[in-house]
Amino acid sequence: KVARLLISYRIREIVIWANAGVGSEILINKVYHLLIGWNIFPPEPNAKIEVMGEALPNLPCYLSYRYE
Repeated sequence: KVARLLISYRIREIVIWANAGVGSEILINKVYHLLIGWNIFPPEPNAKIEVMGEALPNLPCYLSYRYE
């Protein structure tokens, strides 16, 4: 249902915030494979992943998965 909802509304970006304790590399891989598995966005090279805040302690990690 989530995949159909995102596709029907033509959502081009998903933004995820996580606690700093979560490793950004693990978070990126899990989210990337989940979205690709749902066929919401096509795989590389059109998918772009940005991560910010993972180097700063006690701040949330920001992950953006965007299809352009």
